[in-house]
Amino acid sequence: MNARFLVLGVLHRGNFHPYEIKRRLEAAMVECYIDVDVGTLYYAVRQLEKNKLIEAVAQERVARGGMRTIYRITHAGRAEFRDGLHRQFDKEGPVSQTLYGATVASLQGLILLALAWAVHVPYSVTLVLGVFALQLLLAFSITAFGVMAAARVTQMLSFMGLMQMIVMPMFFLSGALFPVTNLPGWLAFLNRIDPLTYAVSPMRSLVFSHLDLSAEAKAALDPGITWFGWTVPVALEVLTVAALGLLMLSIAIWEFNAGE
Repeated sequence: MNARFLVLGVLHRGNFHPYEIKRRLEAAMVECYIDVDVGTLYYAVRQLEKNKLIEAVAQERVARGGMRTIYRITHAGRAEFRDGLHRQFDKEGPVSQTLYGATVASLQGLILLALAWAVHVPYSVTLVLGVFALQLLLAFSITAFGVMAAARVTQMLSFMGLMQMIVMPMFFLSGALFPVTNLPGWLAFLNRIDPLTYAVSPMRSLVFSHLDLSAEAKAALDPGITWFGWTVPVALEVLTVAALGLLMLSIAIWEFNAGE
């Protein structure tokens, strides 16, 4: 994904000057994934204008006496943006994008795993391999959801906002940051219907199985998941995450083929 494509994506939503385009890319945290410096951005704007994919529509004076040019995307630019989206999917496809995203996220998760010693988690082969496998499964499911959503969302920045709006609440509700014992009824319900809960729970069980804690402490910190008083087996938790990931990937493949 190059700077020209990002500029077209922002102008697809309205008319902006380059400084505002840069600000919106930063707000969408695009720079976490691709480096777009000011020089690259202005060069992309000039090239897009030269190719008649965008055009200047107005100028505004800034506080220091300079002028800013406001651009809008042309019909040719909109067509180029849509074709770019299609080329991206044609090049990689939903399966490749899902597997690539899941692999990158899992490797990033190894950084946190490498810091487990700081909180006195003893390393072992079964712990490291087990947590990494669960990370890979969780990353696969989340990435499949992202690819499924991307097949429907036509605005790049809308996709970024959608993922943040959905994934962050799911993360907080999953119990990744707090034990799930003695939750209020409404919060316990949201926790049980949160797909991330079924990935966090087996990770927690695996880690606590390697810690020397009392039975009371383990019961409080690692209660597991219950459905109406029935304790859900870890294998079923893992199967649930895998099934949801495969389901969302199947929907993404169907949407991609239907869009063609």
